Amino acid sequence: MTTTAEPVQKPTRLGDVNTDGDITLEDAVLLCRTIAGDDRVSLSVAGRANADIDGSGKVDNLDLTLLLKRISGQNTGF
Repeated sequence: MTTTAEPVQKPTRLGDVNTDGDITLEDAVLLCRTIAGDDRVSLSVAGRANADIDGSGKVDNLDLTLLLKRISGQNTGF
């Protein structure tokens, strides 16, 4: 039996969830919808890597909090 793992990618730009080159509120909305389980959206492999802002290996509320702090101008270290 052969299993196929999802490709692992390093983030290209932390917080750039939609991979358009900018970190904006659009990224936060996409991340929020992903965390909420909205099946109408899906992240690319690169987008998922960029969404894991804290490097925990999962995309969760902490990543969203860090992203919102970054967008609002608070220094988050990324």
